[in-house]
Amino acid sequence: MGADVVSVLIHPDDLARLLAYFEEFRSVPEGEVRGLEYRNRHVNGQWRWLYCQAVVFNRTVDGVPRQILGVAIDITDRKLAEKALQESEERARLAIKVGRLGTWRYDPSTDLVELDERMREIWGEPDDAVTLPLGRVMQRIHPDDQARVANAVNAALAPSSSGTYEIDYRIVWSDGTEQWVLANGQAQFEGEGVARRPIGFLGTALNITDRKQAEEALRQREAELRLITNAVPVLISFIDSEQRYRFNNQKYEEWFGHLPSEFYGKPLRDVLGEAAYATIRPYVERVLAGEQVTFESQIPYQDGATRYVDATYIPQFDTHRAVVGFVALVSDISDRKRASADQQKLITLIDNSPDFIGIASMDGQGQYVNPAGRAMVGLDSLKQVQQIQVIDCFLPEDRAFVQEHILPTALRDGTWRGEYRFRHFQTGEAIAVDYNQFVIKERQTGELIGFATVTRDIRARKLAEAEREQLLAREQAAREQAETANRIKDEFLAVLSHELRSPLNPILGWSRLLQDRKLGEKRTTYALETIERNAKIQVQLIDDLLDVARILRGKLSLNVAPVNLAATITAALETVRLAAQAKSIQIQTVLEQDVGLVLGDSGRLQQVIWNLLSNAVKFTPQGGRVELRLEQSCIHAQITVSDTGKGIHPDFLPHVFEYFRQADSATTRQFGGLGLGLAIVRQIVELHGGTVQAVSPGVGQGATFTVKFPLMPHQSAISQEVREPQPPSGLQGIKVLVVEDTTDMREYITFVLEQSGANVVAVATAAEALTALDQFQPEVLVSDIGMPEVDGYMLMRQVRMRSPQQGGQTPAIALTAYAGEINQQQALAAGFQRHLAKPVEPEALVKVIADLAQRTQ
Repeated sequence: MGADVVSVLIHPDDLARLLAYFEEFRSVPEGEVRGLEYRNRHVNGQWRWLYCQAVVFNRTVDGVPRQILGVAIDITDRKLAEKALQESEERARLAIKVGRLGTWRYDPSTDLVELDERMREIWGEPDDAVTLPLGRVMQRIHPDDQARVANAVNAALAPSSSGTYEIDYRIVWSDGTEQWVLANGQAQFEGEGVARRPIGFLGTALNITDRKQAEEALRQREAELRLITNAVPVLISFIDSEQRYRFNNQKYEEWFGHLPSEFYGKPLRDVLGEAAYATIRPYVERVLAGEQVTFESQIPYQDGATRYVDATYIPQFDTHRAVVGFVALVSDISDRKRASADQQKLITLIDNSPDFIGIASMDGQGQYVNPAGRAMVGLDSLKQVQQIQVIDCFLPEDRAFVQEHILPTALRDGTWRGEYRFRHFQTGEAIAVDYNQFVIKERQTGELIGFATVTRDIRARKLAEAEREQLLAREQAAREQAETANRIKDEFLAVLSHELRSPLNPILGWSRLLQDRKLGEKRTTYALETIERNAKIQVQLIDDLLDVARILRGKLSLNVAPVNLAATITAALETVRLAAQAKSIQIQTVLEQDVGLVLGDSGRLQQVIWNLLSNAVKFTPQGGRVELRLEQSCIHAQITVSDTGKGIHPDFLPHVFEYFRQADSATTRQFGGLGLGLAIVRQIVELHGGTVQAVSPGVGQGATFTVKFPLMPHQSAISQEVREPQPPSGLQGIKVLVVEDTTDMREYITFVLEQSGANVVAVATAAEALTALDQFQPEVLVSDIGMPEVDGYMLMRQVRMRSPQQGGQTPAIALTAYAGEINQQQALAAGFQRHLAKPVEPEALVKVIADLAQRTQ
C-alpha cells in the first residue's frame, strides 16, 4: 500500500500509531498476533473505526517480515458507544465533583462498603478508610434514623424490588457533630426469578446539612410569617397571574369558612362567586397589569352575606418585571361601616337634639357641645367651647356646689342628676336645667377619660310649674274666696231675712192694733211713727241692695254737677240727728266755709256722708260722741267722720269696705244692717275720683273714716252759701191718671196726689187706662209695670202709638217694685219719662209729677 494512499485513508491522528504498529512486527515473535484500533476513511468520506489483528505470515532470510496477514472489523458503533459512555462518566465525575457527591459501593458477598475520598469526607472517616464493614458504616447513622435506613437498604436489595434507593438521614461524626445526608443507590442483580440475587449496591451520598438547616430556617421563617399573618386582623392571600390561590392566612380561611385545601390552586372566581368576582374584577385586572390598587367596596358573597371590605392589591414581579401574581390585603370593615353609620346616626341625633349635649376632658376642659346646647348658653362656635371649663357654665354662686358635690359624686358613682342652673355666657341669665352629668370610660380598660352631660332646658317647665302653682294658689284662693263668699252669702241671706222681717213685725203688729181702733191718740201717733220708721228701714235695705246691683253691673249713674259739700253735709246731718239724739250722742261738726266745690252727684254724695254718719251713730254707745270735719287738703276736699264707738278689729279692718262683710254676723249680734253701706260708700267715692280710708286703734277704741274728693277749679260764679231744702211743689189742678192693679197701692197714691191738689182718676187695668185716656185727657200718667194681661210696658207702647190729640204724648211715670237698672232701661225704652221704685216717698212722687207737668206747659 503506497504512502499516499495510506495518508489519505488513515486518520491523521492514527497514522503514526499505525506505522509504529507495523514496525513492531519486525521483532514480534513468530505466531504472535497483534491488534490495533484506528480510523479509516469510508467511501462516503466519514471516518470509521476499525479493529485489526495481524500476524507475520513469512519473513525474508534476514528476518524482515515479507508478508503480514491480518483481518479488520468495523467497530465504529462500539467506539461511539464507548465515547458516549466516557463522556457520560466524565459528566458524572464532573457532577460528582461539582456537586460534592461521595460515591460508595457495597459488596453483599464481602459485606464491605467501598468509599471514595468525598464519601470518606462526608462520613467523617480518615483518608485510609477506603473500605469499611457495613456495620461500621451503619454506626455512623443517628440512632433515631438507623432502623429507617436499614429498612430502606433491605428494601432496595430485595430480589423483587427495582433496586432503587433514596433516603435522607443524619450521621454523627466522632466529635458528636450531626450531619444530614441524602443517599441514592441502585442495587445490581444477577439471575432471574427466584434465582435473582444482589451482587452489588452502588450509590452516592450528598451532605445536605446546609440545605436542611436552610430548610429548617425557611420552615421557621414560614412558621413565623404564618404566625404573623395569622395574628394580624387582615385577610392576606397570594393569587398568581392565572388568578389562582397560592396562599391564604388563617383569617382569610376563617372568613370564608373553607379549609386550606379548598383554597389552594382554586380560581378566584370559583371561591368568591360570580357576583363578588364581578365587583372586584376591575381591580384584579389593574393589579395584574402592574398597578397597586386600593379600594373600598360592598361585596356580595356566595353565602348570601354582603360585606364591606377595604382592600389593597400589591403586584408581585419576577426578575424580568413580569407580574407573577399579587398579594391581597383585605380588611372586613362591615362592623366599622355599621359603626360609622350608627355613629353618623348618633351624630345626627346629637346635632338635632333640643337638649344640651356636651363632652369635656377629665380636667374639665370643654371639647364638644351640640348646636342646641351652644344656643342655650350663648356660645357661637365649637372653638369657644374648647376655650372654656365645665365650671364656667354655672353661675358664680353655684360653682362651689359643683366642685364640692356634683363632680365628686359623678366620679364616685358614675353619674349625678338633679335640677340646677346654667349661666348664659352673653347675658349672664340663669337657665333652669335638668342637669345629668356622667363619666366616660374607656371600653376595654374602664379608665376614666372624660365627662359628658345630657342636660335639658326646663325653663318652660319651671315657668309652667310656677304658673300652675300660681294658678293653684289662685284656685285655692278663689276656692277660699268662694267658700268665704258662700259663707258670707249664707250669712248675708240670713241677715237679709232677719233685717227684712224685723221691720215687718212692728209694722204688721201696730197695723192690727190700729185696725181694732182701741188705741188712744198718743198711742196711735206712736204706732204710726213706728210703722213709718220701720217702713223706711225696709226701703233703705232695698235701696242698698239695688245700689249694689247697679254698682256690680257698672250701671250706677251719676247726675254730675258742681256740689257744695257743706250743704250736702248739712242735709245728711238732718237725716241722722234724731237717731243721735235718741242715743244722747253728741255730733260735733267743723265745716270750713272756704272749701271749694267738687264735681259730682249731690244725692250720691249725701248718701256717702249719711252712711258714714249712720254707722258712727249705730256703733257708738249711749252718750258717745261723733265728730264730722270738712276741710281742704291741697287739691282735695277732705271729710272726716270719727266716733268713740265699738271700733274695728285689726283682722277685719282690711275687709271693712267689702260687700256683704260684717264684723259680727252671728245671731247674737248687737247691731243690725246688711253690711252693704260701706261697700256702697267706697264705690260712690271712687266713681267721683276720690278715696276713702278707715282707721281704728282697735276694738272699743272707736274708728275714723276719711274721704277725699278732688276739688274743681275755682268757680266764683257759684254761691258757696248753704241753701235750705225747698218744700215740694203742689199739684193744684193737675190732672193725673193712675194705673195700679193693687187696690191698697192705688188708693194710697190717689190719696197722696189728691192731698197735693191733683185731680186724679185711678184705674186697675190697661184697658181701663186707655178708655180713661180718651175721656179724662190727663196731663201726667202714673202706671204700675207688673199687671195682669197687659203690663205697663205694653200699655206705654200702645199709648205712644196714639196721636197727640189722643194723648199719645202724655208724660208718664213708671211706679213699680221692679227697681233694677235693667227695669229702668226697659221703662224708658217703652216710652216712660221717669222710673220710680216702690215704695216711694210722697214728696218725691209729687215733685216728679210737678216737674213733668211743668215741662209740658
